[in-house]
Amino acid sequence: MAGSIYFSGLASGLDTESIIKQLMDIERIPITRLQQRKSAYETQKNAWNDINTRISTLQSKLAPLKLASTFSGRTATSSNEATFTATVNPTASIGSYRITVNKLAQAEIVQSTLKGSILADTFLGAANIDVGQTTAYINYDQGKVTLGGAPPYSSPQVIVSNNVTGLTVSTLRFYANASKPTGTDIKYYYSTDDGVTWTQIADPGSSGTEINLGGATQIRFKAELSTTDPNVTPELLDYRFVEARSVSGTFKINGREINIATPTSDLTVIRDAINNAKAGVTASIINDKLQLTSNNTGLAGAMKLEDVSPSNVLTTLGLLSGGVNNDLQAAQDAEVLVNGALVKSATNTITNAIPGVTLNLLKATGIEETLTIAQDTKVAVDAVQAFVDQYNSVMDFISTKIGKDGDLQGDPTMARLQQTLWTTVTGSVNGASGKYRNLWDIGISTGALVGSGSLTFDRSGKLTLDTAKLTAALEADPASVQSLFSNDLAGGVAQRLDSYIYSLIRSGNGILTAKEQSLQNIMDDIDDQIARMEDSLTMKEDQLRRQFTAMEQALAALQSQGNWLAGQIAGLGAYQQK
Repeated sequence: MAGSIYFSGLASGLDTESIIKQLMDIERIPITRLQQRKSAYETQKNAWNDINTRISTLQSKLAPLKLASTFSGRTATSSNEATFTATVNPTASIGSYRITVNKLAQAEIVQSTLKGSILADTFLGAANIDVGQTTAYINYDQGKVTLGGAPPYSSPQVIVSNNVTGLTVSTLRFYANASKPTGTDIKYYYSTDDGVTWTQIADPGSSGTEINLGGATQIRFKAELSTTDPNVTPELLDYRFVEARSVSGTFKINGREINIATPTSDLTVIRDAINNAKAGVTASIINDKLQLTSNNTGLAGAMKLEDVSPSNVLTTLGLLSGGVNNDLQAAQDAEVLVNGALVKSATNTITNAIPGVTLNLLKATGIEETLTIAQDTKVAVDAVQAFVDQYNSVMDFISTKIGKDGDLQGDPTMARLQQTLWTTVTGSVNGASGKYRNLWDIGISTGALVGSGSLTFDRSGKLTLDTAKLTAALEADPASVQSLFSNDLAGGVAQRLDSYIYSLIRSGNGILTAKEQSLQNIMDDIDDQIARMEDSLTMKEDQLRRQFTAMEQALAALQSQGNWLAGQIAGLGAYQQK
């Protein structure tokens, strides 16, 4: 008993624990047999579950065979895919077309007339070193200027640009990108006279620093390096001065009003204001100039730019000149000749030129190319092959399971299932349209092709696909092949097989579903029986232990009485001898 202390055979000398175990092993034989039965049922259930999975997969392979698009596919081939490509749907007519791409659709691009770099990367030799300053080493390489190019050196190190004269702008914006290792500082200065008076330029950051020349027509520039590390060699990269025109006021783009409230020459501020307005254009800064690109290609996407009086923001920036857009690229429709007929489009994707065909224009060459629309048999052949392969997998699996040594040897339900699958697939489709009535007509048979091209019979019901014959059937009459698999009148092979499979695997009362559930119910009942028997055996074992314990106690009492009686007899003998 659980929690009890039990000593085996103290009085009798018997191995009562071993005796109880052997007796209980005999009692457990019915449980062992039930467990063996459950294991057999579980093996069967797993087999039915496997066939359920394979049948479900077979059903999924039927889906493409029920679609008209599988059998009426088209291919579109361009003779020059650098000029155009094409996509096609099943409604397109088979044939060839002459295609000439004369123009591509393009978006309008408007660019400001701000001048680019006024002064940049002018370090060409020793003459550029400002006389009187501590000597600087200049290494001009691919637009990079090195301060202190031959360490060690003492600070400060200074480089000075050429004196640029003849400026006609009043405001400049300074940009610089310099490496600044730890312990290093770079300061920038400009002078508008003879180079004696220098004005420090505030850190330009990413937006640059505006400089008002005050009517000066010349400018000099210098950079001064200070460092606590004599071995540091920082580089001053891509410094430049660009023309800055301060603007403010209201303007319109495509009718959307945009306002620059505070005067600014920072193009990033203007760019962001335009983009935030979502006026159908994208603003960007390219080579220090503001560009507007229409979000739509074609003439319909042309921009409408308008200054709102009295502001002249767009005119000042040079995006408008005399009320006309300053086009870097004009808006343009695509123009293509299709069999000599002119087709225009606002985009480079043309869907209305040839029914069922989408042309994707890539390059305007003015050279005539060819578009070929042909029957696409590969989709259908691949779909039929996938169906045949899975069908054969199912038939092979069933043959293995119901054959000798199979988990479902001789099972009548499985045998009927196999037979029904075979008859469903191989039966004629009398209501099919066209000339094909059964799978043999399009190259699907229950036999393997041999060297001579003839067929052998496969007893397991597996199918063989002759892809050449199927391809020929598709090319000759794709609608008839489709009708063989799926049609409204007779159902077709795919439809009737799908219906039968549904009866097998549908939830609740499907044949395979019910079979699995029935076996599971049997196993659950066996589990209940085993649980009840285990409870009974526990009580039986407890009873045996109590009985053996009582026996041991009785034997111990008898032994005690015997020992007392023997002692009495021994004592009596001693008395008589006296």
